[in-house]
Order: sequence, then C-alpha cells, then structure tokens
Amino acid sequence: MIKLEHFHGIEIDEWPVRIAEVAMWLTQHQMNREFARQFGREPDLLPLKSAAHIINGNALVLDWG
Repeated sequence: MIKLEHFHGIEIDEWPVRIAEVAMWLTQHQMNREFARQFGREPDLLPLKSAAHIINGNALVLDWG
C-alpha cells in the first residue's frame, strides 16, 4: 500500500502547500473508493492520521537531507 507519508514536497508559498495537502487527501479518498469497488471493502483510515510531507520553504535554500 502506498501511504501519504511517502510523498514529499517543497513549495515557496503557503497557500499551494495547503492545496497540495488537501489534494493528497482527496486523491487518497478516491483511490480508497476504487479499492472498495474492486475488493468489496474500504480501508479504515479515519480519522486522518497521515499526511504528505509538504513544507513551506524555498527549495533553492533548504537542506534536502
């Protein structure tokens, strides 16, 4: 299973960071619905405990390590 914690990103503006976080949760929900359609059950992932690691910063300045 691919988890949201596996995704990382750096964005210089705060608003796109929030949009990316919500987009990742929505995409996860869509894939859970597809999983349920194909396998007859939906993974139990509520409450939302995981999130993608998207930080607000300048990728040219930040240490990526």
